[in-house]
Amino acid sequence: MNTQTVAGPRARRTRLRSAVAATFALVALVALAGCGTLASDAPRFDFYVIQDLRPAAAPPATPAPPRIDRTLLLTTGPAQALFDSDRIVFTRDGVGRAYYQDSNWSERPARRIVALAEARLAQGGGFRTVAQTLAGVRGEQVLSLRLEELVHDDSVSPGVLRLTVIAELLDWRSRTMIARRTFMRIATVDTRDAKGAARAANVAVTGLLDEVVTWTEASVAALPGVSGPVSRPEATAPPGPR
Repeated sequence: MNTQTVAGPRARRTRLRSAVAATFALVALVALAGCGTLASDAPRFDFYVIQDLRPAAAPPATPAPPRIDRTLLLTTGPAQALFDSDRIVFTRDGVGRAYYQDSNWSERPARRIVALAEARLAQGGGFRTVAQTLAGVRGEQVLSLRLEELVHDDSVSPGVLRLTVIAELLDWRSRTMIARRTFMRIATVDTRDAKGAARAANVAVTGLLDEVVTWTEASVAALPGVSGPVSRPEATAPPGPR
């Protein structure tokens, strides 16, 4: 009797442990199967980085003194609402505008263009210091870049990427405008998709930076009390379609 009384609970506990283990194993298999299904069915999102195609020059062994002994600050102007996001804009008919569903910029274009302009101006060595206003650096002039348009226009053949930026050069102390100019660039889009638009955007932004840097340095150099006009070497065309 005693032997049967002890053996019964042990057998039940053994069966219970086996059932629990089997349940956990089944749940794990279902979860793995579910993950596999989600991974295969989930939409794919592509992110594109706007790049400056101009290769960075190797820094000289002995840095030359700045041609303009001033600090230039950069900031983003208020972008148009349609383009104040990380969505890639396109038009099929030249009138309406839409966003690519599964493709985005890695960073909002307005901010990215300012960051690239900062890097290009700093690399050129034309100013004593180049920084964004958010860095907390005090400067004499401020370059504001406002994105007006960045759109893949597929209503023409071949499609094009249109980029428009309004640049305003301001005096930091007096809060007055020194110069203002609208820059427009058009680059051919080789494929009718977001990837083609991103490649064309790199070409357009590179050309825009060439113009913005030359204009900014010349505008500041022409101010009273600043050194003479800046002499810059002839820029070569960036790779890719124009």
